[in-house]
Amino acid sequence: MNPDVIIIDTGIVQENSIGNVIGGMGLTDEDSDFEDDNGHGTQCANIIAQMCEAQPNIFAIKALNQNMESSLDTLIEALEYTRKLNIRTINLSLTTIKKKSRSRLQPIIHKLKSEGKIIISSAPNQGYLGYPAACDGAIGINGAILQGNSDYWYNKSKVIQCIANKTPNLVKSISDSYKMFGGTSKATATVTGIVLNILIKKPDLKYEELEVLLQTFAERKLWKTNDVIGANTLNFDSVEVLGQSKLNNEIKEILFSYFKKRDRDITAEQLASTKLIDLLYPNDFFEILKEIEAITGVSINYNGVDYRVFSSISTLTKFIEHTKEMNDE
Repeated sequence: MNPDVIIIDTGIVQENSIGNVIGGMGLTDEDSDFEDDNGHGTQCANIIAQMCEAQPNIFAIKALNQNMESSLDTLIEALEYTRKLNIRTINLSLTTIKKKSRSRLQPIIHKLKSEGKIIISSAPNQGYLGYPAACDGAIGINGAILQGNSDYWYNKSKVIQCIANKTPNLVKSISDSYKMFGGTSKATATVTGIVLNILIKKPDLKYEELEVLLQTFAERKLWKTNDVIGANTLNFDSVEVLGQSKLNNEIKEILFSYFKKRDRDITAEQLASTKLIDLLYPNDFFEILKEIEAITGVSINYNGVDYRVFSSISTLTKFIEHTKEMNDE
């Protein structure tokens, strides 16, 4: 049995989805289709699919435009439309911090919950309360840097009940590219995948029963605000330093050449003394791996590559060594 999910976002590029797109609709001003021209919705869909034990069936509602902008009216229209669909789970990797939004969103959230819908919604990355995440009847998701990709904390008595892993990973996006995707949007998509796995086994589970299960299997059930703040920093201090292996030197040369071709004024000394992650722009991660793949002949599975792989030349080398070993098996 394949799980079903509605994703309200920027749409989806069907050929770039690793899930099964069963339909969609557009609510933005530009057009009436659900083709993703930003990438965020496609990335959410692929995180959900990565987390699922079976390929999910995805219905995409495009409520955010190319700049990830929308209106409260459009969001409510999207939520109302989900009532027509025989799909329980709704992923909302979006939020508004305007408090007046709650009074308008709460009635539709209550209505959807009473009809058996499971609404999984992201809090803002800045740590404020956001809506619909903080509405009664929605599962609100905040993010932290946790050890395992599927790790999460859950306390059903909190306004934002869930803290999930927001560590960026490479995810297939639009235009045949892969983007680093993290934050509460990624954390929300991760929890949606976890919920779908539960509902595959127990499709008739009620909202309250689902919350009990989520809390039962959570890594933590009690935490304070400072615990979340403390878990929001990527730690690169314990990087293992490799010796000057042939592969290590080869990757140094690839990186130096990569920056030089793009007129980035980075010296060999900087490359050796600065954390690699501090030198990279959003598009660099995928492009660098493509160059390493082309030059070394190592076949890389881009989906899910962890942000921390790029913390230093040593960690990048270690990742490529491990990938090469997997290729050789």
